[in-house]
Amino acid sequence: AACKIEDSGVEYLANALQNNRILATLNLSSNKFKEDGAKHLANALRNNEVMSPSL
Repeated sequence: AACKIEDSGVEYLANALQNNRILATLNLSSNKFKEDGAKHLANALRNNEVMSPSL
């Protein structure tokens, strides 16, 4: 949380998360990414099998 991640940085995070299929918690509060960054994250997390409500 509060890592000051912007759209360019969240793309790297999304790439790393793409192969993670069991992510249980991801706190992205107080960051600076916008719609493009959120789209990258959504695409990366589609294959996640254990999404919790806190994502």
